[in-house]
Amino acid sequence: MILTAPALSSSVSELHGMTLSSVSSLTINPEPVVQFNLQVPSRTSQTLHDSGFLALHILPPVQDSVRLARAFSRGTQGAHLTKPFEELRPDEWRYFAANGIKIPILSLAERVLICEKHKVFRVYNHELWTCGVKEIVDNASAASSGGLIYYNRRFHTVGNKLEQ
Repeated sequence: MILTAPALSSSVSELHGMTLSSVSSLTINPEPVVQFNLQVPSRTSQTLHDSGFLALHILPPVQDSVRLARAFSRGTQGAHLTKPFEELRPDEWRYFAANGIKIPILSLAERVLICEKHKVFRVYNHELWTCGVKEIVDNASAASSGGLIYYNRRFHTVGNKLEQ
């Protein structure tokens, strides 16, 4: 999944996001909560702490999703700060307004989970984030594919549904 952080300025070069290797459901009741971890220090982490909101994108298993996942996976490269939104065409993303903030969301996503920070735990050089799912943005033009999966250094799709 790709995580995007709210816009804290009007500059596209200041937008943050990252590809997450693992996102999982934590609870359903009393509210849906998901969990993921990220390495720190991180500009994206700081933006998330400052705003308290984020978007998680479920991408279809297509070549453009692989391109996006790779663009958002570069992180900080030495002293060079990567700027994935500068690599995107204007039609590949838009702002979603939630609780008085603007969160960039990717047009290609089948679903986007709009989340609010619940609790964050620091473990050595990582943070474990738990976030309440506040809203789901459904891209009506996209069929549900099961998402894009990364394992064994390659991207894959989820297999067909098993009949029972």
